[in-house]
Amino acid sequence: GWQPQNMICPPGLEYLIPLDRVFMTQKVDGWEAVTGFHQKNRYTIINAQGEPIYMLKEDSGWFGRALFGNSRSFTIRVTDRNGREALTLQRPLQFVGD
Repeated sequence: GWQPQNMICPPGLEYLIPLDRVFMTQKVDGWEAVTGFHQKNRYTIINAQGEPIYMLKEDSGWFGRALFGNSRSFTIRVTDRNGREALTLQRPLQFVGD
């Protein structure tokens, strides 16, 4: 795979250095499909061989999910396969027109 020279890599993201592609799968919650109530999203990032590299878990409140749906604010915590937090993603509440 592609690997840049002299790269300074933040801890936890070193798994990505030798890879030229990754894939993301979403864990679908059957309860959400039946009720339509938004659950906390969960994803897995895998390499080309299908091996899990990172787990992503949404942290959001039930009220925001129920009231704002896909416009809600949330935090996603990305952990490596050893459970170490590698990255945190945050999105504020999205208003129409933003």
